[in-house]
Amino acid sequence: MTQKEMVLDYLRKHGSITTLESMKHLLILDLQSNIRYLRNEGYDITDEYITKKNIYGKKTSFKKYYLKGVRIWHF
Repeated sequence: MTQKEMVLDYLRKHGSITTLESMKHLLILDLQSNIRYLRNEGYDITDEYITKKNIYGKKTSFKKYYLKGVRIWHF
């Protein structure tokens, strides 16, 4: 399975992904390139910046990517 396929599979299962999730769960460091490839293939992927505080209390921002049309059910 290619990295692009792993990212798409993760998005289909979870609805969204961040760089940290990509590194932690998929061992993929360059999420942005894989998202670009998927968008070029026609997948409707949106993104937004999330801002949180790190362990030192400083605000930091990162992107979260969403695969449109995916509904995640939580039981």
